Amino acid sequence: MNSRVPAPQRSLAEGTTIAGYKLLGLIGAGAMGEVYEAQHHPSHRRVAIKVLREKTDDSVNAGRRLLEEARAVIAIRHPGIVVVSDVGLMTGGRPYLVMELLAGVPLSVHLKQRKLPVADIVMVLDGILDALSAAHRAGVIHRDLKPSNVFILTGDRPRVKLLDFGVARREGRKEVLTGPAMAVGSMGFMPPEQLMGQAVAASDLYAVGCIAFLLLAGRPVFPLKNIPENARSHFSEIPAKLRTLRPEVSPGLETWVDRMLGKTPGQRPPSADIALASLRALDGRNVTTQSGNKTEQVMAFVPTAPTQKQHLSGAGETGEVTARVDERSKTIIDS
Repeated sequence: MNSRVPAPQRSLAEGTTIAGYKLLGLIGAGAMGEVYEAQHHPSHRRVAIKVLREKTDDSVNAGRRLLEEARAVIAIRHPGIVVVSDVGLMTGGRPYLVMELLAGVPLSVHLKQRKLPVADIVMVLDGILDALSAAHRAGVIHRDLKPSNVFILTGDRPRVKLLDFGVARREGRKEVLTGPAMAVGSMGFMPPEQLMGQAVAASDLYAVGCIAFLLLAGRPVFPLKNIPENARSHFSEIPAKLRTLRPEVSPGLETWVDRMLGKTPGQRPPSADIALASLRALDGRNVTTQSGNKTEQVMAFVPTAPTQKQHLSGAGETGEVTARVDERSKTIIDS
């Protein structure tokens, strides 16, 4: 979070003060907001501040989502989740979020810099699932896991932080920001049920499977040609076998990724906790889970990959599904 962005993209000048934090430079910018490096006065503590743009087509909902992001992150409290310390409104009404300043790069950037060894990829997946397990136990579904929302910290070994809970959903809270049955997430990382506007905790596991496939194979699970075509692939196509694309991937890891990419929630591990424990079991590590699942329950999700019939069962009638996906293509948030 400490690389700067050219000045023309900034809407706030260096030196601007927000709630006692002096802006030092722009770290990153997106369609809805900007992230700045800032320093608190008088403690001199460095932080990152996310600020929404002044005028967007969805400013009111964007502000509410920023508040929801703060509430979701604060509810989790895990070392693998970016820390949010404050939220508020600037003079003029622009919402802001104060977060810890991280040293490193997003996984999406890391991927462009070098090919990760399989052992490092397993460590990254371990970190993602460890943080995701905590989120799910707190009742928070991320709904937008992808490489740009996974931050790789600077260090000798891969350590991760999950970012951007802006479209996260907290269980037990009514969906008010995106409308009923609206697909929320990023194309290429959403399972069939999420494409139909029905994201559940297991939808996050599918996204982790897509990230795992991308890291191991060096390409997405399915080509990102256009939204309807990619959506249809996630409904009806079987992913390529990882070992044909990268032979050093073990049979167990290949099977584990296949499980994560099950077409229905029931074909995936029953929880992030078990997904993590079964990943660790592949190399003989401790398979005890936070929720107290027995070793047998964990190992049940290691040995056998879904068959083609199992992969496709329960995905719905293809014609009906693709028609509804085409209908909703323009409602998908890909931030």
